[in-house]
Amino acid sequence: MMNKRYLALIGWLLMSALYLGSCKYDTDIATPEAYERIYMPQAGGNPVTYHFIMSDTAQTLIYGADYGGVDYPVADISVHFSVAPALVDSFNVKNNTAYQLLPAESYVMEATDAVIAKGKLSTKPLALKVSTIGKLEHGVQYLLPIEVSTTKGIKNSEGLGVTYFLVDAKYNIINVEMEGTDKNPVSKLMNMADTAQTISFTAKATADDSLPTDITVGFASPEKLVDSFNLRNGTDYKKMPAGSFELVQTSGKIHSQTGSSDPVDIKVKTKGMLTPFVEYLLPVQIKEASAALPASSKIKISDSKSTLYYLIQATKNGVELTVVSYGKGSGYNDMEALAASIKSYQPDLLLVRELDVNTTRSGPKDQPKELAALLGMPYYVFANALDYQGGQYGSAIFSRYPIDASVTKTFMLSSSKSEKGPLAITKVLVDGKYPLIFAGTHLNANGTIRNEMQVPELMDIMKGYDGPVILAGDFNANPSNTSDSYGVLTTEFTRPCQDCPPNFPASDPKSYSDYILYKSANDFSVLDYHVGQTAVGTHLPVVLKVKFYVD
Repeated sequence: MMNKRYLALIGWLLMSALYLGSCKYDTDIATPEAYERIYMPQAGGNPVTYHFIMSDTAQTLIYGADYGGVDYPVADISVHFSVAPALVDSFNVKNNTAYQLLPAESYVMEATDAVIAKGKLSTKPLALKVSTIGKLEHGVQYLLPIEVSTTKGIKNSEGLGVTYFLVDAKYNIINVEMEGTDKNPVSKLMNMADTAQTISFTAKATADDSLPTDITVGFASPEKLVDSFNLRNGTDYKKMPAGSFELVQTSGKIHSQTGSSDPVDIKVKTKGMLTPFVEYLLPVQIKEASAALPASSKIKISDSKSTLYYLIQATKNGVELTVVSYGKGSGYNDMEALAASIKSYQPDLLLVRELDVNTTRSGPKDQPKELAALLGMPYYVFANALDYQGGQYGSAIFSRYPIDASVTKTFMLSSSKSEKGPLAITKVLVDGKYPLIFAGTHLNANGTIRNEMQVPELMDIMKGYDGPVILAGDFNANPSNTSDSYGVLTTEFTRPCQDCPPNFPASDPKSYSDYILYKSANDFSVLDYHVGQTAVGTHLPVVLKVKFYVD
């Protein structure tokens, strides 16, 4: 703070010297007293600004007066300094500001009277001592007008008789907050496990000036914050059950060198405590922060970042699966090109529609068998839709996993036309041991046939399988039409997306055909659902990536 005082003093002296030097003339003037003026060298222009740090000790600003004339004064000149409170209002009106008057109890003037000595051009620099703590408010700007006058009849220089000092004082504010806060909770997906699982968090501090010492912080998890979060955000997250988590430490230390605390652990118990797939909200809040601080510093716990929210969801152990529904196009025979296109999506389970088995147009060839070999997916089931050209035409489902042949069934869903609705259903053993029903179908493009004949029949068949079930197919329906096949099927099955993308025609998709549905919802978690970019036919494939829970 002493440096600021010296700088202010040097500045005042330089201004005095420059101004006064410019006022000296080597000439004879009959009435030199007519040109005598008293002024404050800091007056004029903008206020003289002092930024103080809140402190127990008084801080200094400098004021004084100068003489201007054609020569040095021939006698001592007494000057008087006074605070002019009324000038604050007029200054604010003129300059469209809203400064407050510096409180009278916050400062002491070294002197209200001074002398410009004979043969000198200025008073000595005078100090005005400003007390900050307990006198000034943090960050508020105060204005102090100081006016100079003399009793010798010497006039003030126009516009230079008043110096406006603009003063503010600030604490070194230390902001304490949780690291990683955001408007959305931090998602934590946990497995059901016998042992507790760990979440770690940290707190941090930032300072306007510097972090003078370590900060001790206290943590808590008030469950009432869950209610306020839900009310504020329109959510319905559940509170963590009693005994399901433990704050290993309820306090920590933010280090002055790093500005961060060491990680603090939360131990979360899932098995026997949390319900699978239920979303629980766990708030962790900084409830207090303290330190042995100098008087110039204050701690402030952030209003908006004092609480970190975790969204806890317990899941079962699972296997990630990629499921693809693919329409190759009727009469397309290049199985190698088809296999290359399908391989780019790396399916574990696959439905391919419009396949020929030993028809004249196919070669004759058994396309499902050939495709299975090219894909390296040896397990497949073909469902016939139409006896055609000495062979069959329909759809096939393929699996990387073994098939339980005792459960495998195929159906020809009813139609008033010769081509029926192929339906293949089988049980695959994921990783060789976890059973999963996989089914694939192709419904008629005619709405009457599809909705009045095939959908009711398909629903009756699929109700016989409790789950877990994945159903892929071309349902020839827009998802927005709840009375069509897709809307009816979603009364039994779960859709993987709320705004599913279109996949037809492949060149510029605007319509819908293929979907992949599943049940029950608790058996799967959707990781991704998208429409492929390339296809050999006119329909782009749809790709579903899920986590299949096996516990």
